[in-house]
Amino acid sequence: MDYKMNWLKEGRVIHLRIDGEVTIEDLTVFNTEIRKMLDQGTGKVHVISDMEEVGKVPTNMLKIREVITYFKHPNLGWHVLINHKNNPLSSFLVTVATQAAGLQVRQVSSFEDAVSTVSRIDQTLTDFSLSDIKT
Repeated sequence: MDYKMNWLKEGRVIHLRIDGEVTIEDLTVFNTEIRKMLDQGTGKVHVISDMEEVGKVPTNMLKIREVITYFKHPNLGWHVLINHKNNPLSSFLVTVATQAAGLQVRQVSSFEDAVSTVSRIDQTLTDFSLSDIKT
């Protein structure tokens, strides 16, 4: 699994992009890194996830819940998932997984929609729009 995490707004909004086949070992390393970023957060930290190029993923939900602990991090705000292809199976799996974990999740179809959604959800974010993001 290849992934990249960076701040879109320092201490408040993380952009996550995941590509390739995902293993439990990958999730363990990823979980440690995103928890470090959440620890650096100033207030609620929202995550915009782009997983368009994700391949095979683990299906053992119990094992996934065991290694993915950042869902319960006190600084975690909303998780906005970009579902480019509006894949119904992806939507269903995300819904089931998020209900089981108790996450606040929204699905959108583009990066632009994700930024707009985060801005609407958290009005304490100032200077957070597409024009404010340095890519």
